[in-house]
Order: sequence, then C-alpha cells, then structure tokens
Amino acid sequence: MMTFDEFWDDIIEYSLELNYKYHEYKSTFKQANGCGAKGSIKVPDHFLWLYITATCNIHDIEWHLAKNHDDLIKANQRWRRNMEKIIDQKSANWLMVRLRRRLAYRYYTEVKMIGTNSYAKDRGFL
Repeated sequence: MMTFDEFWDDIIEYSLELNYKYHEYKSTFKQANGCGAKGSIKVPDHFLWLYITATCNIHDIEWHLAKNHDDLIKANQRWRRNMEKIIDQKSANWLMVRLRRRLAYRYYTEVKMIGTNSYAKDRGFL
C-alpha cells in the first residue's frame, strides 16, 4: 500500500491534475485503495510494468469527495488524463505508449460505463 508521502511525490513528479487542495487529499487518503473497487473487484495497478497507482488513488479520493454525478464524470476524465501523462512520460518508445494507452482507455471505459453509475446510485446522485 502506498503511503501519502509516496502518493504526493508521484503527483509532483508526473505533474498530475488535481481538483482539490493538498489538505483535502491528505485528510481523505484513507479512502484510496489503489486500482479496483474497494472490497470488490481488484485490478492490476500497472500497464505493462508501469505503475498508475497514484492516478487511481486520486480518482478514489475525488469520487469520495464528489458532491454530484457531474463531479464523478470530471474525476473520470481527470483520471484518464493523468494515466496518459504517466504513460507518455515513462514509456520508452511509441509501441509501449500505444499499448499502454490502449489498456488505459479500456480500463477508463469500463469504469465510466459500469462503475460510475453504480457508485452514483450508492451515493444518491441518481
């Protein structure tokens, strides 16, 4: 499990996008569980040996702090952009970029199509 300091170092290193302030992420970091649904489906936290755990943790925290369905959708979009940033910065060649982006888009699409509405219903947004 990633510590908050490791999480924050990744945010700085990769210039990841955030929607909230530092103290909001720190105070709700316990809600982050990496990639996959908490207490349910667990998925790999990497695409071909490139770890994206920090992006999943940002996504978890932003979903937890969301005030409406639109906030969930915006968090999904930011999550996708953050995955792409790490992929672009850490992939050695165009083939790895392409393969990793394809996996990221597939994962993003599954969360968008299945997870978002389910989570929104649980939170009373729908």
